[in-house]
Amino acid sequence: MEHYSTYNNITSSSRTKHYTPTKDVQEPTPVECPCPDPVFVRASGKAIVEHDMFFVPPIDTECVDISFEICSNNAFVELVCCGFIIVCGIFTKTVTEGSCPSSRVFVEDIPFQAIIENDNITDLDPDNWVVEAVEVCNSCFRFTCFVPDTDKAYKLMEKDIIAVTVKKVNRDC
Repeated sequence: MEHYSTYNNITSSSRTKHYTPTKDVQEPTPVECPCPDPVFVRASGKAIVEHDMFFVPPIDTECVDISFEICSNNAFVELVCCGFIIVCGIFTKTVTEGSCPSSRVFVEDIPFQAIIENDNITDLDPDNWVVEAVEVCNSCFRFTCFVPDTDKAYKLMEKDIIAVTVKKVNRDC
């Protein structure tokens, strides 16, 4: 009687054979994405923007209205490094010389760069980060370069604090 070591009822001599699939083998069916709903990770940061506007002829400081418009579409993730995200964008400042007889409107686009620092930022692909929100948190301004003995000024100095929020979009699927 011959003795062979067996493995799952297959002799050792038959384990070395190679088998080729026959034509009756079906193609595998497509499998849906194994990832669950996209996972979002959020991070926030701030930027300080200093800006000057000049007015010729001078503006009447008694009846001035200053407003801001920020569109998230104007902001984008420029750079992602280990633990840092740099967001660039533009916000629009409108200065209106209100109810004065010579009403004037001044519109200026102001660029900003915000830095977001978070130790959990490990995905270094800027395309995987989307700007979710941009807003002006605080704004302080002062008029300078006054016309002597009047309330008219040639220069508006301003400091704005911009808050930026980004979210990570899971695009693995």
